[in-house]
Amino acid sequence: MNNTHNYMAGHCHVMAIALNTLHPEWQMRAYVGWDAEAEDDDDYRVDHIYVVAPDGAAYDCRGCFVSEEALVGDHLIDFETQCVDFNLADIQRLVQRGELKPFTRQDVDTAVEFAKQMEIQEHIMKQAEDNKTLDMEGISNE
Repeated sequence: MNNTHNYMAGHCHVMAIALNTLHPEWQMRAYVGWDAEAEDDDDYRVDHIYVVAPDGAAYDCRGCFVSEEALVGDHLIDFETQCVDFNLADIQRLVQRGELKPFTRQDVDTAVEFAKQMEIQEHIMKQAEDNKTLDMEGISNE
């Protein structure tokens, strides 16, 4: 389990734990939904788990999004679906119930390394964009 596809195909909770490990001040969040026949509030499905930084930016294995709404994309946040705070205990409970895939400490360590590489790549891309902007400042449009 070491590529973006796996973290978007049933292992998003492992990436969220990894990102939260690297950035403890970031809040783990989940995009959840309730079936119309749900008997209680604990009878929900988890569509995606990710983290949100204090500035409101949301992160998963695909990188940084300006907001949670941008990260969940086409999913409509309404009365049957919503974004909620989540934590390791919630993840462990859902793994025990069989609703999330089991994982090991090694899986989390691998995701931490993947996240570090992802952050380095984003930093390099931002630096390149900043350098491009600086390089163009002295060039006229004529």
